[in-house]
Amino acid sequence: LEMGVEAAARGLPRRIAGLVRIKVSLRVECPYCIDLNTAEHEGGGITVEEVLALRDEREETCTSFTERERALLAWIGALVATPVRLNEGVADTVVSHFSPSELVRLCALAAKVDFFARFMAGLGVPPEGA
Repeated sequence: LEMGVEAAARGLPRRIAGLVRIKVSLRVECPYCIDLNTAEHEGGGITVEEVLALRDEREETCTSFTERERALLAWIGALVATPVRLNEGVADTVVSHFSPSELVRLCALAAKVDFFARFMAGLGVPPEGA
């Protein structure tokens, strides 16, 4: 599963994959995942201000996010909420910005990070920096 998802994620732009990883990590509040997925954010073209906007759930007001990225971030946030809070408006908007194959890759990546966060929390794994 890990290898398949990572192979699929390699087909995504690095910035988009990074935004998904960071959004999920912050949304599920996994210290290990936050540390891991924000460590090289600038290499993926994600600024400190954007990471802070994701942390504070200010994607809508962060002017450096594109309309496409905002649609993606709303969709990802809904997918990893507990309970899942996906509504037609969010789904319709993201579908208008991404191809079906991109959506499969993005959904798989979000699910992988969400699974990994819960797996690491269950094992009590501390952040890398701790």
